[in-house]
Amino acid sequence: MNRNAAEGAWRTPWLLTHGIEDEIITLREIRADVRELGRGRVPLTYREFSKGHDFDHDTEVPFIREWLLERVIGAKTPSLPKERSLRREPASPEGSPL
Repeated sequence: MNRNAAEGAWRTPWLLTHGIEDEIITLREIRADVRELGRGRVPLTYREFSKGHDFDHDTEVPFIREWLLERVIGAKTPSLPKERSLRREPASPEGSPL
């Protein structure tokens, strides 16, 4: 991979969602991963949902849709009810439960 491609990969926004009741991948594990990605200045949005190790179509799909629309076409959609979240941008990690 050439240098420009590698640098571009680290500018690509990441989205991670996780269930606070997940018994497969613990909060401790995922939060450690989020911290590590933050140290690498990965443009990361991390959101925790009240669920286990599954996909919650009612809350995650609208959140993922809003996240994608904001990044792909710059669209702003009405705010969704907030679950517990941690949003990290490349240079300055914001407040964190980590």
